[in-house]
Amino acid sequence: MEISNTTSKITTGFKTARDKGQLIELTIKFGEAGKRRDKRATQKVAEEYGANEKRVMVQKDMLQSPNLKAAQQVALRLRNKMKHRLMPYGHGGTMYLPNSIEFEVKQGLDEGFSEMDEFMNKHFGQWSLLRQRWLDECGGLDDGTFPSEERARQKYYRSWTVFQIPDVDNVWSGMTGKDAERFAQEVKRSEQERSVHMVKEVASKVERVLSGIVAVGDYTVDTTGKKQNVFKDSRIQHARDLAGLLDEYNITNDPTLEDIRVRMLSEICPVDAGVLRESEGERKRVAASASDMLGRLGMIGRTSD
Repeated sequence: MEISNTTSKITTGFKTARDKGQLIELTIKFGEAGKRRDKRATQKVAEEYGANEKRVMVQKDMLQSPNLKAAQQVALRLRNKMKHRLMPYGHGGTMYLPNSIEFEVKQGLDEGFSEMDEFMNKHFGQWSLLRQRWLDECGGLDDGTFPSEERARQKYYRSWTVFQIPDVDNVWSGMTGKDAERFAQEVKRSEQERSVHMVKEVASKVERVLSGIVAVGDYTVDTTGKKQNVFKDSRIQHARDLAGLLDEYNITNDPTLEDIRVRMLSEICPVDAGVLRESEGERKRVAASASDMLGRLGMIGRTSD
């Protein structure tokens, strides 16, 4: 699949994007948690083996804790859920948050934070035991740098921040004349690049989902009842979840992406996974429909001449 990079042919529709959603950033830091490099031990190993220190690293894990690990697992789950439900806006950690799922996403993050805080408070509550265990097990690696509980609590941080997409038609910089015009053009160019990048990501996700639907056509049951190329109900549900958000994710108002959204809603989403398993004809129909939509993905980001 190839998506056009030609930004000049794309209707940016920034006002529509600002109406459809906003941006969100998730920040989770465990600070003193995890492993850290031991410079002294690293130097010693490098000298012993005649190695360059840049090629050698000795780490020490000062804060092994089941509660810390549990909190980190919650953080991983939150990040993965954000990645699954939202779309990246640009090349950083900023995600595009559709208005229709704003409450759901924020509630999920707050609940995750509460769960994480519970584990971390238990972790901090065992601080003296963690320190003593480190002293008992560290051998000669203790250099007196085991952090205090107060410092560790200060280093633990989690937040989500929501903000608006810049209004490229009303950029205020405090500048005047050509400088202000140049700055406004740079902001507009930057936002256009981000929007195009996001639609490419949307197209890639559509491709993955539709490819899974195409594979449904390979499901068979032989004369002995043995099943081949089985599939899970989640393939259809993923299509429903994505199709339900494509209108908001289509921030460039791309006509091809809109056509695919409408077709997914009418040709794939109403289908029951159980029916697909029972009906070879229905499997072939749905797979052919998804295959045809896949063939049109390359038109996203282009306009007819």
